[in-house]
Amino acid sequence: DPRSAGLAASDEGRWLAWAEAGRLRVCELARPAHVAELELPVDPPIELAIASGEPDRVIVLQAHGGTTRLRVCTLPALRDVVDAGPPLRGEVQLAALCGSVALLRGGADALTAVDLIKLRATPLPVRGPIQLVARLSADHVLVGARGTLEAWSVQERRPTHRDRKST
Repeated sequence: DPRSAGLAASDEGRWLAWAEAGRLRVCELARPAHVAELELPVDPPIELAIASGEPDRVIVLQAHGGTTRLRVCTLPALRDVVDAGPPLRGEVQLAALCGSVALLRGGADALTAVDLIKLRATPLPVRGPIQLVARLSADHVLVGARGTLEAWSVQERRPTHRDRKST
């Protein structure tokens, strides 16, 4: 997974972001000159993703000591949109990215949709333990939990299809 190495590219191939030597750097691939940079703490490790939208945004997650810091910056200027003051509880990972919505997985039982344009977080009522979260399309994710595979609408924040595993 390239995000664990502090590297991310946008789906359409417009942006590349990477973290090194305590800096977040972003460039536009059509013009490979360095575009912007932002100072970041080197420790803990950084997880990066780029969300498409108006404007495009880079997501920075840093988990450390039972909490996770979420930072969202606009591109290309790398201006903070969200620099979550108090860290998120628990070690949160980016599970999927659907356009301008990030799905964050916290432990085995929590899935939260974060609208990166409206800057709103909505917990999803998934019954855990969650075993799988994967992007299905621009507006749907697959969620596997308790022997059931569900297709969730990111916009409606609910499952639209369900397939129970028969045993």
